[in-house]
Amino acid sequence: MLFKLFFKQFSPARQIAYLRKKGTLIGSRKLGKNLVSVYLIHDFFVEVMVSPEGTFAETVKIFQNLKHLQNYMENDTRLKMN
Repeated sequence: MLFKLFFKQFSPARQIAYLRKKGTLIGSRKLGKNLVSVYLIHDFFVEVMVSPEGTFAETVKIFQNLKHLQNYMENDTRLKMN
């Protein structure tokens, strides 16, 4: 939990770099033209929005509640069924 406080203080660019290096990608979904991905890092999750070109990424949400992951699990299930 202490790392979560430090992570929030990182610059957006440093947050993204840290997630790509140390985080575990849990899932992704399309939101309009953007791709929204969720990473697990330590004891919390981070939601990241990436532009269609992949040139811009920003941290959208930092959370610990597993209910927020339901969107990703439902989306993954729908993709597999179609």
